[in-house]
Amino acid sequence: MPFGGDQLENARRVEALGTGVAVLPDALTSESISRAFDTASARRARAAEVSEWLRGIDGTANTVAIVEELGARTGG
Repeated sequence: MPFGGDQLENARRVEALGTGVAVLPDALTSESISRAFDTASARRARAAEVSEWLRGIDGTANTVAIVEELGARTGG
């Protein structure tokens, strides 16, 4: 359930990947939570697939390399 900041965008990405489901605060009911659990359970296989794809990717190292490259290009 995204509340603010980048949470809504991240929730949309999770849904777009087919790995989970978001319940927005203004739609929060016992029924919407129940449906979300059912949907999330049905998406477990896809979540495992994405998890395996991400395994071993070092996001921090990749980000540092990109920032350093941009700095070199701009003289920073």
